Amino acid sequence: MMISRRCTIATLSPIILSFTLILPMKIRANESGIDIGVLEESATSNDANNELRSGVRILFKKADLGWQVICDSQSANSKEGCKYASAEKATDWFVQNNGKPLATLQTQDWFDTQSASDLGLLKIANGLVPIVGEKSDAYSGWAKVPVHRPLVVSSIPLTNSSQTWQEVTTNKHSVKLVWPSFHKFISKLEICVLGRQGKQSKTKLRETTMKDLDIDYIWESTKKNHLIHIRIKPDIIKNCGASDTANTQLWLYQPRAGKLHKLPDLPGDVIYPVDFGDFGGDGHEAALFQINGDGVAGYALYFNDFKDQVRYTWNDR
Repeated sequence: MMISRRCTIATLSPIILSFTLILPMKIRANESGIDIGVLEESATSNDANNELRSGVRILFKKADLGWQVICDSQSANSKEGCKYASAEKATDWFVQNNGKPLATLQTQDWFDTQSASDLGLLKIANGLVPIVGEKSDAYSGWAKVPVHRPLVVSSIPLTNSSQTWQEVTTNKHSVKLVWPSFHKFISKLEICVLGRQGKQSKTKLRETTMKDLDIDYIWESTKKNHLIHIRIKPDIIKNCGASDTANTQLWLYQPRAGKLHKLPDLPGDVIYPVDFGDFGGDGHEAALFQINGDGVAGYALYFNDFKDQVRYTWNDR
């Protein structure tokens, strides 16, 4: 019989780490290459009293051909749709947070469900299950039940990242810096007009102006590289409903030494950084984003100085 107990470890930082400890089990070796996934906390319904569960969702593999998606989101189940032979074996995963090792845990077997949102989700069999920060709905998906943030896991221990990232305060000067790039990619703005009974009656196009912009997030690394999320102010486009948000927002990367550029193929959904680090073990920084849109969920990995990406999404219902 396995015995689990919950313990809290206080650190010198403001983050409180909470663990579930399951003892003991023999750990087996992983496959070759580097597999990247997330330790996810999720709800199976939108009932606020529903018990949350934790699992490891496998996402991408770094092999000779570069980063590849592990699971096919169109498949009926994980066994058929995921190119991952170790699911039924006890497999190590190394959890990290902000480029630093955090814990080790072990998975074995898929969650036995036919839901598309559970594709590629492995059961936790043994080890420490870390929790960072407080619950929020930022990463909750369709259920809208507050959960803890996902954490990056890898199939081999990753080297410590050469830089760490944190969210920083925006200012008016920031808007002036990114305005030329924003206008280059989004020069026209669709304005939706409501008619009788609050229904959208017509739309009109106009030129975007600097006053339309809102810098939502700025992430800064210890090397003074920046990731910037800039968007049209929500009040301006609020009448457009579920219009394509890819035409109203951008993520930009500003290296300390180099030109500012747009992250490629931004999904037309709400995305938010999960973590940063040397996920490929090649000395280069990458960023994992969560995608959380209208009926669509998933993750996008940006690499090669944030010029390339690989994405895995599924129908989030």
